[in-house]
Amino acid sequence: MARAVFITTVDNDKDPYDEFDEWLAFDNRHGYGTCEKLAVLACTANNLSTADNAQAIEEAIDILVRMLPDFYKKVVKDIPNRR
Repeated sequence: MARAVFITTVDNDKDPYDEFDEWLAFDNRHGYGTCEKLAVLACTANNLSTADNAQAIEEAIDILVRMLPDFYKKVVKDIPNRR
């Protein structure tokens, strides 16, 4: 199992992993722009490892949750490893 981290808003009942399309539609419909905010905050790059990019995204998630703890929440899931 691999650990994966996601962000969601407290009012979005869709799972950002299992129901991403529905989760994103809700986020966009409400004008939240969560993915765009993560893209601005996360220091990712093509030349970084998958683990380093995942860490950068988690740090960006942590920043948003700290900034707006009554609005955003962090979701941690165990995801089966792909073969």
